[in-house]
Amino acid sequence: MKKTIKSLFFLLCIIFLQGYAASNVRAKMAGILTSDSLHQAFLDSDPYQKRYILKYMPYWLEKRGVSYLPAWVDGAVNYSLYANDAMLIYEAVSFAGIFKMRGYSGRFMQLYDEAHRKHPADAIRIRNAVIDALDNIGGIEADTTIPQLLKYKPYYCLDDEFIKLVSAVGRHGDSTHAGDLKNIEDMLNDIIAGIDKDNDPGRYYERYSEVYKIVAEVRNALERKGGLK
Repeated sequence: MKKTIKSLFFLLCIIFLQGYAASNVRAKMAGILTSDSLHQAFLDSDPYQKRYILKYMPYWLEKRGVSYLPAWVDGAVNYSLYANDAMLIYEAVSFAGIFKMRGYSGRFMQLYDEAHRKHPADAIRIRNAVIDALDNIGGIEADTTIPQLLKYKPYYCLDDEFIKLVSAVGRHGDSTHAGDLKNIEDMLNDIIAGIDKDNDPGRYYERYSEVYKIVAEVRNALERKGGLK
């Protein structure tokens, strides 16, 4: 019990400090009046502060009536996408998606592929951000990149992120990607066949069956699209 209380206290301290740091950065940004000064603040900040500068920058730009991205932002996003800090990466991906910044699809694919190996605690968050960013950017970049994410294994089929990916493939893919989904269907079939329905406290039979249904529906929809876009 004492160990549990100590762990809970430690977690609450971390949450408090994170909230304090975030509000501190936001307050500091409120006093920055020019794009050049904000750029300098970004350069002078540690990775923890950088993530909040990216997070709050859309509000900073809107409040100052800036309708374009300053030239230095592209370099800041590119730097952040290659950082070691998982949450800085997440904020950079999200930022690129919000402003529909093109040209990062290659790095997005790498991040999606390596997320569970390099950033296991934040892997789902990063993967979700990659899908959302590409989906929002749209166009040929999304059409060519999102279906490619299906090629990265292992599949984490019971994560909401996987369902989000399959749904996005349905929007951006075509019949040439139906084969990848069929392979996943076969894999899910094997998993389902190996589950004892009468001894399944985790409801895995039901959960995998629901994922199978979604994958099959998307595959059928892609096959109806016919050839390439």
